[in-house]
Amino acid sequence: MTKIESSTRKTGSRRVYLALAIATLLLAMLLLVSPVQAYIAQRSQLAKTNSEISALKQQQVTLQSQISQLHNPNELAYLAKTELNMVYPGEKSYLNPK
Repeated sequence: MTKIESSTRKTGSRRVYLALAIATLLLAMLLLVSPVQAYIAQRSQLAKTNSEISALKQQQVTLQSQISQLHNPNELAYLAKTELNMVYPGEKSYLNPK
């Protein structure tokens, strides 16, 4: 075997190895794309869910406040008169047409 044939054979085998390495890297990248996209989507969903939880906790605080106000007899009587047009026995109710 001459030097030229040996050199050509080495260059050819280097090209094969290089092509295999590139193909392996491309395959690895393709296999990683889907999990990375899933991870990003899950992080986005987690942030959205945490935001919803915060809003629901704030709503819970507001509702708890309203519940505590409804345990007050004066507040309950006020709401009965203003919202339901209820009156105490012996009182007269007048409607004011507008």
